[in-house]
Amino acid sequence: HLLAKVDRVTYGLLQPADVELLEAASGARIPRTRRLLAVPFVGKDIPSRTNEFSHPDVVLGLTICAYRLEGLRRADFKQVLRSMIENFENEAGPPPKRASARLWADWVRTTGKRVRGERRAEAALNARRRGVQQQAGLTSIGDSRGLAFLEDENVSGLDDDEIWPLQLIDLRDHDQVEELYQLLRKTPPVVEFYLNDYVFPETAQHQNLKLSATGQELGGNV
Repeated sequence: HLLAKVDRVTYGLLQPADVELLEAASGARIPRTRRLLAVPFVGKDIPSRTNEFSHPDVVLGLTICAYRLEGLRRADFKQVLRSMIENFENEAGPPPKRASARLWADWVRTTGKRVRGERRAEAALNARRRGVQQQAGLTSIGDSRGLAFLEDENVSGLDDDEIWPLQLIDLRDHDQVEELYQLLRKTPPVVEFYLNDYVFPETAQHQNLKLSATGQELGGNV
């Protein structure tokens, strides 16, 4: 049923232009749930003025489909970067080995690119492995080959397929954020992170405790 619906025709996300038009027409601020979740559409690129999906399964399913098809909006992506940077700063250990840095590297690799420094780290590891494998007089030859390989990596400079590591991302740098946005906005792991880390916790209201009783308990003291 959900997959039969058409994005931006029967459902979709409110883009910044949609929010601006709806707020101007109604004179009221759009609720958070309508800003973050998928909403009904009454026609091509025409969102409903006030309606929301009521069934939880429908809301969750269409929201996942909408983000997967439309990708993250710029404000959504900045929230992802902000959360990742905060997590990175709160973690301990060498920067490349922190959990957030590893997750960031995984995201980048799904696009066919690599985080800057990974290639040189692999080259250094390979050089050390060559050095261990060499014996006696061949050791110096192995070391020289490893050093030559590292020198080639350094001389070659930055490749087109390299992306900034997490600790070098500056949210105030518009060009940098825009390049990352165009690269990762529709990447499934990034969309999943945003939904699980921000959208659903903010909008899926639930209670930690549930009170229940049988009819006998309710009428036992009567």
